[in-house]
This record gives sequence, structure tokens and C-alpha cells, in this order.
Amino acid sequence: MTKLTKGQRKIAFLSIAALIFLLCFWVFVYLPQKNKLASIKKELLYIETQIAQINKMTGGKDLTEVATGYSTQLRDASAVFAFGEEELIDNLSSEAKNLNIKINSIKPLDRQAIKERADLNVDEALVNMQLSCEFKDLANYLEIIRDYFPILVKIKTIDIKGAGEGQDILDVNLMISAYLSQAINKR
Repeated sequence: MTKLTKGQRKIAFLSIAALIFLLCFWVFVYLPQKNKLASIKKELLYIETQIAQINKMTGGKDLTEVATGYSTQLRDASAVFAFGEEELIDNLSSEAKNLNIKINSIKPLDRQAIKERADLNVDEALVNMQLSCEFKDLANYLEIIRDYFPILVKIKTIDIKGAGEGQDILDVNLMISAYLSQAINKR
């Protein structure tokens, strides 16, 4: 083997130093930056997906306009609960009288907080009604309660009996569940 000359040793030393420098650059600069870039791309994709979902929900409208609309809808929905038992009974009675339905009795029964959603501050109140009316008037009354009533209610049970053979009048036992604000007077 021949001995390397001073110039060749310098070239070998510089080559090894360059390789070490490239290796260090690769390990300490390039790979971490490559991983960081991949992480940023992943985060960007996630954010773009969220933006696309928001745009889909807003239907291309301005986000401020949509938020204002949702705020109004929430306020309107909260108004459905802003009633007490007196308003409930008054509304049930007046709708029945408008349809010539005779109210034999109307009794508030039980009122308890809805525990599944404690953040709502809403009670479920049960009301039992004994009515006498014709079938078509009962159908109209139930439609009004279901579709147009200002208070959120649900018909729990309905028991209908005829008043006798050849009679058009029905005896109706109606159990209604109403959703009322806890802030309004409890019984």
C-alpha cells in the first residue's frame, strides 16, 4: 500500500468531514424539520376539514349572520319553556272553550325537574283533564295542542269512552305532560 500524500490526506479528511457534516445535518436538521412539516400538514388538513364542515353548516352564509340566527332560534326555543302552570291551564282551557269542549275537571298533578339535562332549568308538569266533546272537536283540540300550542306539551295518555249508544258526545280522560320553566312559580 502506498502512503497518501499530504494533499490526498487533506482531501480524504475534508471528504470525511463533509460526510460527517451531511450526516449531522440529515439527523439533526432535515429529519426533525421533515417530521414537523408532516405534523403541520396533518393539522392543516384537520383545520381545512373543520372549515369545510362549518361552511356546509352555514350554507355559504356569513358566520356572524348564522350565529345571530342560531341565537335567535335559541331565544325563541327558550320562550316555549317560559310558562308556568297557570298559563298552561289557562291556555288548555281557552283552547278547549274555543272548540266547544266541556271541561269537567282539570288538575295539575306532579311537577319534577328534568334530570337528564340539568342545564335546561325545565320541569315536566303533568296535568289530568276530564273532557266531554264530539269526536271532531277532540281531533281539532289534539291537533292544536300538537302543532300550534304556545307551550311545549306531550300527550301521555288518552282514554276515550262513548257517553252512550246513539250519543255523539265522548268522555275523554287526557293526561298531558308540559315542559315549564323552573323560574316560574312552582305549585
